[in-house]
Parts: sequence; C-alpha cells; structure tokens
Amino acid sequence: DIVIACANPAEHAQAIAAHFAPRVAPWQTDPAYGPRTQPWRTEPASPLADNPLVAAALAVLAVERWRNPFVNISRVLLCGALWRGEDRLAAAKLEAKLRDKAVPAVHLSDCLHWAPERLQPRMQAWMNAIERAPQRATPGAWAAQFDDQLRAIGWPGELARESHAFQAAQALREALAGLAGLDAQLGRVSFSSASSWLCELLRSKPWAPRAEHLQPVLITSFEEAACLPADLRYVLDTGDDAWPPIPLRMPLIASEALAAAGVPQMTPASSLARAQRTAEALLSDAKAICAVLGGTDANGSARVPATIWPSRFDWAAAAPGPTAHSRAEQTIPTSDAVPPIAEPQSEGVRGGTRIFESWVAAPLYAFVRHRLGVETLDEAPNGLSTLTQGGVIHAVLDGFWADVEHAAGLAALTADEVEARLHDLVTEQLETAMEASRHPPLLRQAEAARITDVVARWLAHERRRGESFEVLAREQRVEFSFEGLALRLQLDRVDRVQTADGPRHVVLDYKTGKDVHPGGWFADRITQPQLPLYATPPALEAAQIPAVDGIGFAHVHWRRPALAAATNWTTRLIDTDKASRCKPAAFDDDLADAQARLQAAAQGFLAGDISFVRKHAKAHPLAVLLPPEPAP
Repeated sequence: DIVIACANPAEHAQAIAAHFAPRVAPWQTDPAYGPRTQPWRTEPASPLADNPLVAAALAVLAVERWRNPFVNISRVLLCGALWRGEDRLAAAKLEAKLRDKAVPAVHLSDCLHWAPERLQPRMQAWMNAIERAPQRATPGAWAAQFDDQLRAIGWPGELARESHAFQAAQALREALAGLAGLDAQLGRVSFSSASSWLCELLRSKPWAPRAEHLQPVLITSFEEAACLPADLRYVLDTGDDAWPPIPLRMPLIASEALAAAGVPQMTPASSLARAQRTAEALLSDAKAICAVLGGTDANGSARVPATIWPSRFDWAAAAPGPTAHSRAEQTIPTSDAVPPIAEPQSEGVRGGTRIFESWVAAPLYAFVRHRLGVETLDEAPNGLSTLTQGGVIHAVLDGFWADVEHAAGLAALTADEVEARLHDLVTEQLETAMEASRHPPLLRQAEAARITDVVARWLAHERRRGESFEVLAREQRVEFSFEGLALRLQLDRVDRVQTADGPRHVVLDYKTGKDVHPGGWFADRITQPQLPLYATPPALEAAQIPAVDGIGFAHVHWRRPALAAATNWTTRLIDTDKASRCKPAAFDDDLADAQARLQAAAQGFLAGDISFVRKHAKAHPLAVLLPPEPAP
C-alpha cells in the first residue's frame, strides 16, 4: 500500500493524482491498456454536496419560476454534468443571451423564450414541473417535487452511466428519502425551508464512490497518515513555512480558556509538540519513506526542511516536478500562417470601432474577436447595467434635441421646463429598459431621478457654450467601406457651429462613464479610434456631412460634465473646460495622421496580422490566450 500525506487532501487530491498517474496508473493516459481503473482514493471523504453531479442537482433545485438571480440560471446552463454534445453549446448560447436580455432577475419563461429549438422541450418540461410546486407541503411531498424537477430537465442524464456518477445519483436519492423522513418533525414547510434542509443533509454526509477494483494508493492528511502502516509513504510539504502549523484561533471562546482545558493546538507549545509527534510517526512504521520539499516558497525564496524533522532523515536533492496548475505548452508558429482576407464582404467580415479598439490592444485580439468570433463575457449586473444606463441617456438626449434642435431652443427653456421634458423622456425609456417584473418600483424611481439629474446637469453645462450651434444629426447609423473593410458605425451627434469665420462642423461622442481620455485620439497608439474614424472621408460621405472641423467627447457625468474637444478654430468649446492639447493650426494634420494609423490597422487586420506587444496586451480580458512569458 502507498500512503500520500498532505495538509489538505480534499483540495489537492486531483493535482496529486495527476502527478502520480504516470508512475502508478499509466493506463489512465495510454489507450493500449485495458479498463481505466483508478488506483487511488481520498480520505476523509468530501461532503456529498461537493460532488459535481449533486452540485448540478442543487443548482437546478435553486431555480424558481420568477425573479431568479442570474447566477442561479448560469450555474444550470453552464453545468457540464447536465449538458452533453450540441446541447452543451446550445445551453452556453442561451446563457449568453440571457446575460444580455434578462438580467438582473431572470424568469423561467425567459429560458423558454430565448432557448434554441433543440433545448425548448427540456425547458418546457422543467418550467411545467416548477409550476406544479405547491406553496407549502410536507418534506416528503417536497422530495417528490424535487425529484420531478430533476427528471424534467434530464438530471442525471448520460453521465449516470458511469459508475461514480451512478453512485452519486443514488446517494442524492437516499438524501431525498431522508428528507421525506422529516414529515413528523417539520410538518408543512415552504420551498426555501425544504431546500435548506436538503442542502444540510447533503453537506453533512461524507461521500466517496465505491470501487470494484483494488485502490492501493491513499491520499490523506498528515494526522491520518501517521496512524496507518504503509509499504511506501510520501510526505508532501515538509518545509519550515508549513511546520509546525499555526495555533488554532476560535473567535467565540477565549484562547486562554481553551488552553486551560487542554484543547490541542491552542498554544505554540502544544502545536509544536503535536507537530513533533506527527512528524516522528510519519517517518516510522513504513518500509520506504519519501518526504517532498518544494524548491521555492510563494515569495521565490529557497525552502529548507522544518527543524522538527528528525536529524537522521537524509534529504536527497530531487528534480522539481511539474506544478499542479501549470499552463499548457503552446506551439508558437515561426511565421504568420493566418490567411489574409481577400474579399471581406463575401467572407462576411464586418464590424465597427471594436475592430480598431481590439487592434490597439493587440492585432492578435482583433483576429480572435472579429475573425474567429471569440467574445469575452462581462459580469452580469445586479441592477441596471452600465451599457443599458448609457443607452437610456443616449435615447433621452436624442429625444430632447429632436424637439429643441439648437442652442437658441435650449436657451429659451427654463431649468424647470428642461427637467419636465427630461422626466417624460426618461420615464418612457425606462418602461422598456427596466421592466416592472424584474426591477422593484423603488429602484425604477431612483434610476429615473438619477438619469434625469445627470442629463439636466449636462444640458446646464451646454448652455455655457459661447457659440451658437445647431444639432444636425443624432444617433445616425452609417455603413461604408474603409480600406476594403465593411464598417457599421453610429454617430451620436453632429453639430453645426456658427463661428466668426463661418459655420463649422463638430462630431460629438457621448461618454457616460467615470473617465474620458481625449488624448487617445492623436496618440502614437490611438487608444480612442471612434471619433477619428467617424471623421474619415468615407464616413463623412455616408453621413452626408461636408467636412469635419472638430471632434469631441460629451462627458455626460453627474459630478464633472465636460465637453472635451479638438477643433481647427478654437482650443475649447466651453471656456470652463480644459483646453485641448491639439492646437487649432495642427488639427487637420493630427487628424490626418490618426486616420493614416487607422488605415494601417485596417490593412493589417485584412492581411492576417496576429502579432502582439506583451506590455500592451496583458491587461486585456483576452490575455489568457497569450503564450507564457519567456524566462529571463
């Protein structure tokens, strides 16, 4: 028998087994061997609730008909134990759709409405089962209801054909029978009470699958291993930073009282004595012993054996083994093997400013996102998402300027009249952006008041503009070809400004976030490509704008509204705002240089460039795709 001792067997068992598999179970990876048996087991057993198949069942049972937190739905749809093959892809697509369409409170009917056709029968059966749930019932009735809901969605599915999964499913059914046995004690209870009792039963039940073959390798704790005889005992993590263990701390009972009662590990002396006894026992009563000491600690310092280990023990140098969570090796091609895009339109390659934003971070990311179609998923918001908030503000300003049209119209309105118009526009927009069934009334009222105040502050700031202006275009969608790349853009706003030298045209982009960075328009790495792209000749022609004399960010923010602009006739559109770094005389040349960089980016994207500069690319959400950084 082989005993492997470590500090936390439940957490590290999988990594330890993977490390020892080539030595004690080569058939795990070699198809030339017969059945894929597993020669190791872990003690103490982990709670039944931690089993993946049982955790999937608990995720299914946590879902109700109305107002589910998105995380509960996401656990079900992304659970590998529930979905197989094409169903897994369909469930992942449904999760992404609900992330965009149904947060923060997801109704079960949303799953049915947005589900791909192949998932609709299961979603319908699941919803029907949940609708049959009573308000209150005995634990036995709830056990039957829970079983009905699990069967409706297809749990445990094909995975239960495997021995371990079959045993886990049987253990859950035994727990449901145990829940039914509480009828006399609990009487009629609610859904939440019944599910809480079931979770408690599953958490309190240690579980390990039975094996129909010998399992001579045991992965266990130091204390358990010290009590077991073995032919070969491995003792992992014997460094001075792990031995002796830190004395126990209990926040509710004074340490002095526990120490006086003789509770082990409550004082440094008792911890040291216990560790010495454990170390002595681990190094005895075994035919062969192998103690393992890692090369460096978390700070990169060389580790040394703990002094509590007997001096007679001979520490032999060993080659470092693979780390438990090392990144998989990647083969980087020596030359660019990505084919260029010969005919962008026929190949269906279209996009907008995101192509150029990805390109600035790394050409690799532009390829991954806009040719391979890989997208990152943002965290689902608990309330109204920042994207939705920005969309409401855009729509409110669009509706306001559709009626007011120019600076004279704004000047003719009192502050109360402006607020009254905004209140009506905000209320109209929030009827669809914040459905009453997903957002409580108090939250909707608070959000309406907030957005009204933010936009009112912005319009009060726009009153300070020294030159008369007219809003020519609002939320205008344009399609055009740029260097052969088909683009779809939306211009937030175009103003015609009456200056001393005649009318000038300014393209504005609304920004509702905390910060804006107008310096990114003309930087060597053009980090804000939207406005220079809107001002390119193809975009102007598509939008029917004769020329662009200025570009600017309209920072619609409650704390510091600002109009950050660069023009060819003035350094600022509002005297109280910061002046642009771009001098009026240099505006046309700076804009031309920025557009030349955009042209190079479009050409590189179409040519199949997938290069990257690590220092620029490592902060991007897709940085997980980068190869390991070479060792110094």
